[in-house]
Amino acid sequence: MLDRFDSNIAVKKAYAETIIINQTKEWLKENGIDIDELEKVKREKCKRSKTIILVKNIPYSTKERELREIFERYGKLERLSVSPYNTIAIVEYEQSS
Repeated sequence: MLDRFDSNIAVKKAYAETIIINQTKEWLKENGIDIDELEKVKREKCKRSKTIILVKNIPYSTKERELREIFERYGKLERLSVSPYNTIAIVEYEQSS
């Protein structure tokens, strides 16, 4: 898809990023987080979960088991879900403590 000698590489890169963003948004929605709805609500009125953490900027090479090891130190996990492009994870604890 990307060829450094191609004159349209910037366009192809932007296209690839758009695909990743849209698929990540769809993944979030499938996991109960609708970004489009969140953008409609003012930040101070947004209801925050006491058990769910959205982890962003994960290095691509990070493995799910590594994230599990890190976050299990702080309590029992209800779920850990990593996005298809390994850039975002949803960590949900059984209890807020």
